[in-house]
Parts: sequence; structure tokens; C-alpha cells
Amino acid sequence: MPQAQPEWHMTAKPMTAILKIGPPRRGGALYSLGVIGIALLCHSAWAAGIGRRILDELGAKVRAGVGRTGTLAGSEAFHEQYARAEGKYRAATAFVREVWGDVSASLDGGTPLTVRQHTMIRLALANITWTCHEVSEFAYTAAGTIALRSGTMQRLFRDMHAGTQHITSAPPVIRNAGRELAGIAPGKKWLFFDLVDQA
Repeated sequence: MPQAQPEWHMTAKPMTAILKIGPPRRGGALYSLGVIGIALLCHSAWAAGIGRRILDELGAKVRAGVGRTGTLAGSEAFHEQYARAEGKYRAATAFVREVWGDVSASLDGGTPLTVRQHTMIRLALANITWTCHEVSEFAYTAAGTIALRSGTMQRLFRDMHAGTQHITSAPPVIRNAGRELAGIAPGKKWLFFDLVDQA
């Protein structure tokens, strides 16, 4: 008598997501972006959330006068560095909002996204990711051992560094964005994270 196969073997089916972009069957115009487009939007929001929270956490620690971090309240060098980090964070966030506002207007109007819009989506994500990485480095260094210990700042710092390893913000994507923005990728379109010939 043949041995029975494990239940997972008998019922297992390939788990895939439909990556083809087409008219959404439900959910509205946003879903015409497909899985990759939605992922780019979500990763942008995730990075922005990390950057905001780690700056807020650092400010709270300084105001609370906790440990070495508490001594930074009187440091002019810290004041300057915090202001620069805040400015970089806000600029990167404004870029994300600008790009996605433009995308939203196109989608709501039923207009297909251009190659340039797809480029800007990818560039805005890479920019917010690497900017918030820089912000998290500043916050971690300024907070001293408070950021090293298990807690919110340590988790945010670790998570931000994990996010920089994602393909969505990898150097090849940024290089492709640069090629398209410089006008040296004519006749190309985006296929996931690469520029390919238009069909």
C-alpha cells in the first residue's frame, strides 16, 4: 500500500501574486499600480514613519534629561545637528508627497503613468530611505547607550538599517533613475526595478 503524502503536499499550490498591471477589478484607481507600485508606496511611508519616530524619540530623551542624552539640551552642536536632521527629513518627506500627489492626480483622472512618473516614484523612495538612514545614524549616535539598549530607539535604528538592504532602494535602481532623468535612456520603460526597451 502506498504511503500517504503529508497534507501540505496534497494541497500545496504555488503562492504567487499577479504582477501584471492592468485595470483594477476592485479597490479603485490606486490598484492599477500593481503589486510593485503598491510596495513602493508602502515602503516610502514606512521609511518616513521610522525617520519621524526616531527624531521624536531622541527629542523626548533629551527633554527628559536621561543620562548622557539629557546633557544635550544645552549643546549648541546638538541643536544644529538636530535642526539639520529635521530639515533633511522634512525635505525627503515633501518629495514623497509631491511625487505621490502627482501620481494620484493622474490615476484619478484615468491617465496612465508616464515613464518619468515611475522614475520619480522610485527616486522618492530611495531618497526617503537613505535620508532616514542618515537621520537614524545621527539619532543613534546622539542618544549614546540609551539607543543601544533594548527599546524603541534600538528597534527603529535596526529596522531602518534592514530597510536599506531592500532591493527597492538599491544602487542599481537609483542609477537607472539617474539614466532616465538625464535623458540617456530613450525608448525605455520600467519593469519592476530595471529599465527595459518599450515593447
